[in-house]
Parts: sequence; structure tokens; C-alpha cells
Amino acid sequence: MRGGAILNLVDIIDIRDYTSSMTVQPGFAVLLCLTGSIKVSAGGVTTEIGAIPTSGGETAQGIFSRFTRTERISRTTGGRGLRCVEILLPPDWFENAGLDGLAHDLLHTHLMHERWPLTPRQIRLAEQMLRPPQCADALRDLYLESHAGEALAEMLRILCDVPRTERKPLLKLRDRQRMGVVKALLDTDEGKKLPLPRIAALHGTNVNALQRQFQSAFGVTVFQYIREQRLASAREALEEAGVSVAQAAHIAGYASPASFATAFRNRFGRPPKEMRGNT
Repeated sequence: MRGGAILNLVDIIDIRDYTSSMTVQPGFAVLLCLTGSIKVSAGGVTTEIGAIPTSGGETAQGIFSRFTRTERISRTTGGRGLRCVEILLPPDWFENAGLDGLAHDLLHTHLMHERWPLTPRQIRLAEQMLRPPQCADALRDLYLESHAGEALAEMLRILCDVPRTERKPLLKLRDRQRMGVVKALLDTDEGKKLPLPRIAALHGTNVNALQRQFQSAFGVTVFQYIREQRLASAREALEEAGVSVAQAAHIAGYASPASFATAFRNRFGRPPKEMRGNT
């Protein structure tokens, strides 16, 4: 793409969890995620980014991030489908496009990011970029660049329309580090069993502040994160130990195997019985 921008198109299904590492140069990253999610670790903090799981499936999400310095990051896919469009922009891209100051107004610190639900127009553009028409390479490149530019313009319109008072406050470094410690606790079996007031007290805060800061750091509430971890544990038990669907439901904290099966399919794209005993 012109102006030093880089366009990456991702449409994959990972059979197993996969982690990759890369060095990101200063600049901006835009992710239009239609389905699936990835965990990104940078600066000592791990954030899950991607489509948002809901009772009816997934809600496509956009993420706009800034890197003010070179950063080593790792990405982990969750053993499921991932369909997204990634646009990487160099630090001077906005200035060269006549939008000097706009990016700094939206994202003014390292690793700061903004999220928003993708509009129908952005979803259509991303789908078309993932499935471009058959044509000469030069025409295909022009097609993709024009669609990427339109998606960027739509993103800026959305984010600039959000008043400053409605934007999520930036977490201080101390709070981001504290939420990283909370997340590490929730990744343990003991942590998953602790009530929220106890977790908050252990980290010198209250439940409301804990929920708000955790969601700001990782894009999900503590409750949603624990649910995701339990579903992941249930999947591991199905695959590695061959437990029954009823046993997997119990591991995930569901009293009803039917409700568990629905949540499992929404999260991983396949019913739990198809995962049982797979290696």
C-alpha cells in the first residue's frame, strides 16, 4: 500500500493453540476482526483482541492501537477460526495524509488502543478484502488498497464522533501491571474459585474498580474472562482426557449440558461431542 502501509489478510483455522513472536516497529495497527480472537502480549500485559463472543455467536470488533517505540510482542491463537484484516501504518502516515494531530488526539501513549463494534459497512469491506475478485495483480492491489482506505476512513469517522468524555480512560502503568497480576491469578485453578470481592481486596481495590480496570486492560470483564478460561479447560479435558460432555459441562461451571454445548459451539465453532477424544 502507498505511504508505507502494510495490509495483512488472515483467514485460517488453527487446529491447536499456536504462539508466534514478532517485533513491531513504531506506528499504528488497525485490526478488523470478523470471527475469532488472539491473545497479544506486549509490555508485560496480555490482552485478548478480536470478535466478542455473545449468546448469539460473535460480534465483529475493530481495534486501533499505537506503538510509540519498537516492541516485541507474542500472539496466541485459540485453536479456532480467525478471520480478520490487519492494516499497519507507519508513524508519519497520518501527517502525510493531511491528518496531522488526529492520531495523537485519539491515541497519545504507547500501547494505548481504542475498540469499537464494526459497522455493517466495515464488515462488508473486510469480507470483500478477504475474498477479492479474480483479476490481474495490479488491479487486485488497487482493489484492496481502496477498500482498506475506505475502512480506515470509516474508523476515523466513528472514533472522532465519540466525545472525549465518553472514551474509556487510559489505565495508568501501575493499574495495567496490577490487572496483569489479577489475570495471572485468574489463570490458576485457585483464582477461578475466588469471589470477586476477595480478588479485589487482595489487590487493594474494590469490585467496581476491578471490573472497570480489567475490562479496560483486556476488553472483557472478570466474569467473561473466567467463563472463557473454564470453557478452554473443558475443551482441553474433552480433547486430552476424553471426558463426557456432561463432565466437561461441570468443569466449565454449567449445570445444563445443553447450555454448555451451546456456549461451547459459540466459542469454538464446533459442538463439544466433536472435540471429544481428538488429539
